[in-house]
Amino acid sequence: MIRVEVKPELLRWAYERAGFATDEMAERIPQLPAWERGEVKPTLKQIEHFANTVHAPVWLSASIPCILNGNRSFEKFDSFTAVANR
Repeated sequence: MIRVEVKPELLRWAYERAGFATDEMAERIPQLPAWERGEVKPTLKQIEHFANTVHAPVWLSASIPCILNGNRSFEKFDSFTAVANR
């Protein structure tokens, strides 16, 4: 499972821009308050869900670890602003 580090101000900007209040977003995505406090890093899939919820891309520049033929490698993704962590 790939976890990503996302700046709380980016999350807040995205949902406020979409017209959501903090408590409304917490109802839709219960993990969001912990992400904003930096207690838990969301998974890449959770960030994709968040982006769909706020109807905006969350730009990611991350090195995602990949397993290719048993070897670890890193691939660059430029669609979100975050850093992938295992």
